[in-house]
Amino acid sequence: YDFGLKIDHEFDVLIAPGRLMNFHNYSWLSPVDDVYDNSNALVSVVRHLKDADMSILYKPPSIVSIGMYSNSIKEMIEVGGDSFKILKNIDKGLEIGLVERASLILWDVVGFGFQECMACGIPTMVFIKSLLPLDDNAKDIFYKLENVGILHLSVESLVREICIYKQNPQKWILDSERQNIINNFSNEYCNTDDNWDKELTKIIKKLEVGSL
Repeated sequence: YDFGLKIDHEFDVLIAPGRLMNFHNYSWLSPVDDVYDNSNALVSVVRHLKDADMSILYKPPSIVSIGMYSNSIKEMIEVGGDSFKILKNIDKGLEIGLVERASLILWDVVGFGFQECMACGIPTMVFIKSLLPLDDNAKDIFYKLENVGILHLSVESLVREICIYKQNPQKWILDSERQNIINNFSNEYCNTDDNWDKELTKIIKKLEVGSL
């Protein structure tokens, strides 16, 4: 299966939000944990994608999250209409059958799912509200991801880039500058070395002698 090069996808976009949690205290606040903000953002994304004539498959992050923001799910169903479907089988992670159903996977957090897509060459984008929570040492690569249309800080920017992608997925995927940034990100944050076990052992040994 050649990710992104297939043309007969069932859906244009698979939305795979992160795990939503109950509100705790100020120290817990983040784009993932704030149920209210996340719910509104997801509804806005669905509305804009529908207006752009996109077909959408929504993957709930967990059974618990469905109960936590059931009103927002109802609103997404309403605004999405026939263009919006919800995945009935709820489980963690991505499997090949699910990935094959959509041309692009959209995340709302820079987490393991997003990293997995980047490392495996699966067409993906991420929509977050701000780069402020990120470590200063990591911001440079995320600014670059934003510049090549993978990371987005507004719904308008996101949907505009998805429309560009839809016009010619292969051209978007194979763009040399974008591939460069994806490779840099993957090398920095997604160790995909075939000998990963040996590399991990080396790192552990360095930590043991305090040379890192």
